[in-house]
Amino acid sequence: MARKQRAVPLRQHYSRDLKRRVIHMSQKLHLSSAEIVIMLDMPLRVVQRVRQVWNEIGEAVDMMLGMLDHSPDLYLDEIQEQIASVHGIEISLSTITRTLKRLGMTSKKLSRTAAERCEDSRREFVLEVGKYPPEYLVTADEAAVNILTTYRNNGWSYRGLRAPKKCNFVRGIRYSLLPAITIDGLIYTHVKVGGYNGEQFVEWLEGLLQVMNPYPAPHSVLILDNCRIHHVDDVQEMCDAKGVKLLYLPPYSPDFNPIEECFSWIKHYIRRNGQEFRRIAEGDDKAAPYVYLYDALSQVTAEASRGWFRHSGYF
Repeated sequence: MARKQRAVPLRQHYSRDLKRRVIHMSQKLHLSSAEIVIMLDMPLRVVQRVRQVWNEIGEAVDMMLGMLDHSPDLYLDEIQEQIASVHGIEISLSTITRTLKRLGMTSKKLSRTAAERCEDSRREFVLEVGKYPPEYLVTADEAAVNILTTYRNNGWSYRGLRAPKKCNFVRGIRYSLLPAITIDGLIYTHVKVGGYNGEQFVEWLEGLLQVMNPYPAPHSVLILDNCRIHHVDDVQEMCDAKGVKLLYLPPYSPDFNPIEECFSWIKHYIRRNGQEFRRIAEGDDKAAPYVYLYDALSQVTAEASRGWFRHSGYF
């Protein structure tokens, strides 16, 4: 005689929305499991399990944020492995992604800082430069431009396919730009072929000091980075003779120099008009590239300069 099989009741599944209501009542309304059971008409074991999983995931989320605060370049599977190792729970990569998005975190290009950068020196610089009004400050640095600078970095293509662009990879002549910037825009510029040496920098500084003022006054504090040619003997003496205060940026701190953003803007302008510059640079008129680059420098506005100084923390 065949044995009669007992019917096994199907396991009931509860929606994600209902589980969220359990968490809301538990965490926000501070209700007990028994009270939640009555209000939502759910089995006690289900409510207890939802709360247990939430508590475990809550600890995992805290751990996740701590890991990313210390190492923001972690891959999702590395986070997943660490959580499984410490808390013994398996969280899918999609859940980790959704959780990070809900917390307001997004994946972005890393902003790298040099390990050699000294935070004490940076704090001392901030305290020192904070003594001077923004309109007193003048910063300067050198940037290089050649044919490769004129090519754009991004383009359009179908999804999954490269965006090819034929380019001439011969660098051609290198032009060096050496402008000085204030919150009102560029006050002094110079363009030459090749890089600057110490003697040429001193000649440039002599011209800059003619448009600066003795301290205390607008344009009376000069800020330079720690490039070797900025430390030649005559630099400090020339500034002292003019009555200009000379400050040097802390090592590895280009973020304190507004002119770095200025250079990015100028190079973007050159890329946008790259075909014109390539035509000029490859032509016979030797003066034309200088005219073009001085014109590019003249496009810098006071409004943009104020923004760059603001981004560098000067006001």
